[in-house]
Amino acid sequence: MGSAAMIKAEMTGAAVEVLIAKADGQPIDLSDEALAGVDLSGLNLKSANLRIARLDKTNLSGADLTGANLEQAWFIRADLFGAKLVGANMFGITA
Repeated sequence: MGSAAMIKAEMTGAAVEVLIAKADGQPIDLSDEALAGVDLSGLNLKSANLRIARLDKTNLSGADLTGANLEQAWFIRADLFGAKLVGANMFGITA
């Protein structure tokens, strides 16, 4: 299990909600996380670091991504309907 080539396990929506609650209003770090297919709809992800996150088929509808770092994140078939993206860094995203 100590192999550097090991793939990270997918995070759950519940795990993200716990991180948000523990952050007490501060931005959370989800950089390089595997979040494919996770329901993050309506969550407050303001200024979150989602750099290089894998968000394929993730439900981000209605999520607040204001000021989030989405640099080089993967959004293939992700649902961003109604998501707030004001000031988000979207350099190099794959959608």
